[in-house]
Amino acid sequence: MSLHDIARQERRRRTTGEPPLTVSTRPPSFAERTGQARRLWVARWLVMFGGVTMTLGAYKARAASADTWLFVLLAGVGICVVGIIAQCLSIRCPRCHVAVVWHTYTHAKAGAAEKLASFQVACPNCGYEPANAGDGERM
Repeated sequence: MSLHDIARQERRRRTTGEPPLTVSTRPPSFAERTGQARRLWVARWLVMFGGVTMTLGAYKARAASADTWLFVLLAGVGICVVGIIAQCLSIRCPRCHVAVVWHTYTHAKAGAAEKLASFQVACPNCGYEPANAGDGERM
């Protein structure tokens, strides 16, 4: 299933009033089917942890020892950048070795890219669609 098919299904759901896909009704994602979902979740947790660190550093930098908290703020920015890069480059297609999330982010509309990257079931480049969870080659 391509990105366009998923977007088309989502538009149809919105116009007909059907409920959106939930965790229990959605098919396993490409990352889950190829055994790479853990990489995506680790990268997302890095981004969240970096965001909390940035917020803490920015909030506390106004108070006492601003130099220390400025370092915490910059460390949070670095953690976020590492998490975003890891998210974009860690999920790869077993067939064509394209970075699937990066391809999605660069070719999909800005508002739909995050959802499509999370729920797509086939490689957006070559169309490879693993049949069951774990059928793809482990990277």
